[in-house]
Amino acid sequence: MGKTYGYQLIDLHSDHANDTGPSHGAGHHAIDCDALGLYTDSDEEAAVTLPKMKRPLAGRKAARRALRRRRLAKSNLKSMVKLGMLGMPAVLLMFFGVLHLMETLLGRTSLLWNAETIIAASWQRATISGSEGRELIGNAHPIPCHSHNDYLQRRPLLDALSWGFTGVEADVWLFDNNLYVGHHKAALSRTQTFRSTYIDPLIDILTADTPEGEAPRCTGDGIYKVAAAQTLTLLVDLKTDGERTLQHVIQQTAKLREMGCLSYWNGSTVVPREITLVAT
Repeated sequence: MGKTYGYQLIDLHSDHANDTGPSHGAGHHAIDCDALGLYTDSDEEAAVTLPKMKRPLAGRKAARRALRRRRLAKSNLKSMVKLGMLGMPAVLLMFFGVLHLMETLLGRTSLLWNAETIIAASWQRATISGSEGRELIGNAHPIPCHSHNDYLQRRPLLDALSWGFTGVEADVWLFDNNLYVGHHKAALSRTQTFRSTYIDPLIDILTADTPEGEAPRCTGDGIYKVAAAQTLTLLVDLKTDGERTLQHVIQQTAKLREMGCLSYWNGSTVVPREITLVAT
């Protein structure tokens, strides 16, 4: 017969057990499993296996509630992780947005590490002669590279020339009828002017080979010995009133113009010289 399942328990040693069929060995009695609601693996087995008891209803409900709580906690944890990953970029953008706003309200003074402040503390104008400047440039080969915010270099202009750069940039500010170079107002220094940082060093380098007693002039030899035709682009970014600042730039570059060192327009084309001055 097939397996039958029941949940009635009996005392195998009771008197009722002795009346239920033929004996299967001394001291053992056969049991009618169908009558008692038990199951056996086959009709020939004498051993009786008791079924497992069902868990009480209250216990099953408690287990289901605990399982639901674990699943809910796991789901909440996943949601928090996803929300954190999605919200972190927004928090960072808000942080730097607030910093930018405060920097603007405080007159463009950097609230964090300020490159200009660090560099300006150790910056000194390289006091070298024109011949030393020529030697510093040496046989550098010009490359089409531009030194952006060149005044932040350890040696403005000179480092760019020694590396062969063909362009440098200077941000100029007009205050007290003088031109100062720097990225922000707070970074300006009385000792770092447009003339002392760029104009005077260029004049010294370009006139280094002028024979004694002769008026200094640019002879077309260029900044770089190995490429005489290569012009150096001096990009001047006007940070204050354009017209007034430009007039001071023209005045301070007058000597370079008189020496014939600046590229110019002859009415039909640009005539390249040692330096090409570009104002923006």
